[in-house]
Amino acid sequence: MDQQSMTIFSYYVGALAIGGGLITTLVCCYNRLPRARMKIFQGILLETRNLYQQVRNEGLVPDPIIDEFGTRLRGLEESSISLRDSTHQCTSLFQEVVAAYYGLSTAIQISIKQAVSLQAKIATASEEQRRMRRLLDAPGDTNQRYFLATITNSGTSTHAETVDLPDYIDTQCPLPCISSGT
Repeated sequence: MDQQSMTIFSYYVGALAIGGGLITTLVCCYNRLPRARMKIFQGILLETRNLYQQVRNEGLVPDPIIDEFGTRLRGLEESSISLRDSTHQCTSLFQEVVAAYYGLSTAIQISIKQAVSLQAKIATASEEQRRMRRLLDAPGDTNQRYFLATITNSGTSTHAETVDLPDYIDTQCPLPCISSGT
């Protein structure tokens, strides 16, 4: 390659690097604007509402806990309305940037984290109840005694009972394990 080709190639590579960096920066900035974050929040809120309805219809989680989940979900939905109104008031890119500067994007991000946390708690509580029901409904001889407790989302025991478990459940294992039969 001669010197002129090398210079043209360097300019070409430099222009691609600057263009790629600029596009990446713009996409990153766009994703931090209130309208983009609000779309994410609405999607997570819808998923959380569907999960809540499913768990409530299945009747897996005790009523006091499911009522607490419902209260928190309604609070998130109410905050969603005010955040959505503030987001829709921004009609130009400049207004969105100003709203993001004054904390609208941060408020939406905090609500997103709260919705994700609530979704995780609902899923954890329902999975724990499903696991306990599988243990209680397992076939086999019931000559071992085992202590099961329903744990609330704060980590305290609200209900405890002693139940018989089948022989193939290894009670020495910290998780429900199938014993090897020895």
